[in-house]
Amino acid sequence: MAAWAGQARRVAALNWEGVAEFVSRAQELSIHVKTRVEPFVPRARSETWLIGRDPRDVRTLIVEGDKGWMERGGARTPLPAAQGHHENQQYAIYGFLVMAAQRKDSGKGLRLNRADCWPFEYDAADGRVTAATYTVDAPDGNGSIAETIRCSDWRDVSGLSWPHKLVIEQRPSTGAGNSIFSLTLDTMTAEFA
Repeated sequence: MAAWAGQARRVAALNWEGVAEFVSRAQELSIHVKTRVEPFVPRARSETWLIGRDPRDVRTLIVEGDKGWMERGGARTPLPAAQGHHENQQYAIYGFLVMAAQRKDSGKGLRLNRADCWPFEYDAADGRVTAATYTVDAPDGNGSIAETIRCSDWRDVSGLSWPHKLVIEQRPSTGAGNSIFSLTLDTMTAEFA
C-alpha cells in the first residue's frame, strides 16, 4: 500500500480510452472516449465520437483551468465561461480520486477540498473511493448539479489503483431532470512526475 500512495503523489497525468454512456429523459448516447487529464493543473483533452460512427468524426473538448474549447472538423470554438468552469469542476473528480489514493483513508464521510471546486465527500476503503457526493456549477450558469459517484472494478495501473467503472448520477438544482453518466475504461495509463 505504501508504494501505491507514493505513486499517487507523483501522478502528472492520466490517460484512458473507453466507452461513456449518457442517459437522460431527452436522450441516450453511447460514445467512444479518449481522454488525457492533468489533474492538478487542471488541464484535460477528451476526444469523443458516437459508437458505430467513423472515428474520424471526432469532437474534441479541451479544458485549461476555467477556459475551454470545442474542436470539430478543424474548427475551434470557445466554450461559454460558465461551461468552461463547469468542465474544470467536472474533470476535478479525477484529481480528487488521486488525492484519495494518496491519503489511503478508510471510512465514511471523508472530505477533500480544492479552492475552485465544491467539497468532494466520499466513502473509501484503503484510499479506494467506493462512493462520493459532489456538486458542480451548471454549464449554463443557472444553478448547480448535485452528483452521486460510484467507483468499481479497481485495477493496478503502474502501481496506482484506479477504478475502471465510474457511474455519476446528476441531479440539477433547477429540477430539469436527472441524468446518468457512466464511464467504462478499456485502457488506462498514468504518467508520473
